[in-house]
Amino acid sequence: MTLSMILISNILILLTVLFIYKKREKQKSDEMVERFHHLAHNSQSYLWEVNIEGILTYVSPNIKSILGYTKEELVNKWYFYDLLDQKDQEAMKDIVFDRMKQGLPLKDYENRQRMKNQKIKWFLTSARPIYKDGKMVGYRGSDVEITKQKQSEESQIDSQERYRSIITVSNTGAWEYRSASDDLWCSKQYFTMLGYDKTDYDWTTRQNFLSTWINLMHPSDRRESSNKFKNYIQSPKNTMYENVFRLLRKDGTYAWIWSRGKTLKDSEGDYTDLTVGTHIDITEMKQLEERLYLEKEHFHKTLLSVSDGVITTDERGKIVVINQTAKNLTGYEPETENKLFIEDVLHLTDEDTAEKTLFNMKDLEKSTGLKRSCLKHPNGESITIEYTVNQIRSQNNEMLGIVFVFRDISERIKKEEEVTFLSLRDQLTGLYNRRYFIEMMKELDRSDQMPISIMMIDANGLKLMNDVFGHKAGDELLQKIASYLTQHSREHDIAFRVGGDEFVLLLPKTPLIQADMLMKKIDKSVKQDKTHFLPLTLSIGLATKKNEEDDIYRIYRQAEDRMYIKKMSERTELRHDMIDKIIDQLHDHIPNERDHANEVRRLSTDLAKRIGMSEDQQKEIAQIAWFHDIGKIVLSKDLLLKSSPLNREEEHQLKRHPEAGYSILSAVNHYASFADPILSHHEKWDGSGYPKGLNQDQIPLYARIIAITESYDQMRRDQPYRKALSSKEAKQVLIEQKGKQFDPELVDEFIQHVLTK
Repeated sequence: MTLSMILISNILILLTVLFIYKKREKQKSDEMVERFHHLAHNSQSYLWEVNIEGILTYVSPNIKSILGYTKEELVNKWYFYDLLDQKDQEAMKDIVFDRMKQGLPLKDYENRQRMKNQKIKWFLTSARPIYKDGKMVGYRGSDVEITKQKQSEESQIDSQERYRSIITVSNTGAWEYRSASDDLWCSKQYFTMLGYDKTDYDWTTRQNFLSTWINLMHPSDRRESSNKFKNYIQSPKNTMYENVFRLLRKDGTYAWIWSRGKTLKDSEGDYTDLTVGTHIDITEMKQLEERLYLEKEHFHKTLLSVSDGVITTDERGKIVVINQTAKNLTGYEPETENKLFIEDVLHLTDEDTAEKTLFNMKDLEKSTGLKRSCLKHPNGESITIEYTVNQIRSQNNEMLGIVFVFRDISERIKKEEEVTFLSLRDQLTGLYNRRYFIEMMKELDRSDQMPISIMMIDANGLKLMNDVFGHKAGDELLQKIASYLTQHSREHDIAFRVGGDEFVLLLPKTPLIQADMLMKKIDKSVKQDKTHFLPLTLSIGLATKKNEEDDIYRIYRQAEDRMYIKKMSERTELRHDMIDKIIDQLHDHIPNERDHANEVRRLSTDLAKRIGMSEDQQKEIAQIAWFHDIGKIVLSKDLLLKSSPLNREEEHQLKRHPEAGYSILSAVNHYASFADPILSHHEKWDGSGYPKGLNQDQIPLYARIIAITESYDQMRRDQPYRKALSSKEAKQVLIEQKGKQFDPELVDEFIQHVLTK
């Protein structure tokens, strides 16, 4: 091989080696560029270049992921105005241009840049000059995002500022304690909250205030509070140190202090010798607690003393407070563990339906006003209660519980019912009264109640019954009539007592023919009554409203008029009948009374004839003599037949019979003229008689005659208290009583001419 060929061959080999080397270097360079672009794309920093005027000539592609712009949107933009936030534009411009004039690098300049969406991010900017041909043509740099670091710094600054503000504003004192040196440091607020200033305690220099703390503490709190602090320090736990004690203020008073602290740990989790904490003035809170305690005590005492039952619950209905009255009314037993909720204690039923009332706190939350219910006691008894439910609410209007206040109103209801009864009912008979009759007559005056009949009823002989036998007998008569009306009334009929002896039956939906049948039934039952020897009779008037146009009051007056017409037509016959019944009862009641009346009638007629009275007068004296003792019907049989002397009360009762006889006969027009002689037949000539104490000619002639004849016949008959006198003995008594008890002239006529017949 020639030298030239060898040279050419070596040159080819050298070229081949150079080609392979360059290829490998290019491959490495491409890999480095790829790694650089990957790093730049995923980094929170971006690269940039600006020319000498500050115009961007290059921006790394990852600018889009950081600020939202594409690199094309920023190239040829003015870096200091188009990217930087307005707050940093001028300052950054001054700094950068000043450095650029001197050709100096930029190092760690903080600035805010505005993203495409107008949000702000913090960056740390660094850059170096770019030279070309020995001349500076611009800057190449990087912006590293530091937003999170800045936010953290600002938060820390805010926290520190907030902590300082809280300590100052809240008047809270801070303290630190080193257990290794037994050293206590206290902040300025620790002393100023107690009223001290720098001249009292120098808090500007760090010194041990442990003895100061002990000395300021109230003597009675020192041992317990210092021991509590030492125990915590000696065995710190994962809990807060807490202590409450009193510290002396500069003005001599004591402030309540709430001390809290915590022993710190090191980075490895071990407790250090440093405990930090705060002192808070809670004097107002303690005073409030005292006031709340007193209010609670007052409330508790008041609760125990009130007559109403009181139960308070929480929001679930669990009983919190129950006073003694509530315990008594409900039968609450505190030892019964399951009786914790209000529904376990209050067994309520609806007053009208008797259904059990279920307690639902949501329903009770809406409950307002005064309500009634029946409360069942464990012993089975029930009472009526009146209650209110009020909600206990928080400041946020959340329901915290209820207050249930109730009282037993059973007695009050009973009295109210009595008042209602008395206002609508006749107290004697129990029937409805006139007031209710007027209301019901208006109420039933409707087309759906037609025809409506009104039955007007009058009790015959009530006045005579009252006058002769007393009002008790008259009341019994009225009650008897009321019982018959109630007995024969149908379900929808209503009976009333509208006056002294007047009754009304209101008969809705009753035609006249049915009302007439009912009237006859009532009248028949009354006539058959044998409760009293006097006949019980009624005068009844009936009228019916058939048409809605008829005036109900006119119908009522029509029934009343018919009743009065019947009463007047039967009056004389009825009263004659009653007088006859009284005389028959009296003569059957007292032995020999009929014979006595007949003999007095014969003797009186003879004496009247002897002194020249007319036949009519003789007939009158005969009837007066027959009725002279009719008033004895009001006296008991025991009194009339008593064999021993009468006492004063019995004598008083016996002397009533002339007045009773007067009342009986005065009630009957036909016999009214006989009333005065019968009233006066026990008057005496000398004025010592009864009931009026009349004397001589003041005494009616008929009465003077009967006084002599009645006395003579009584003396001639056996009496319960003595035997009968002889005719001679009886005459002698008459002679002895001439001018005293008897009319002397009439006595002479009686003895000389009547008794000698």
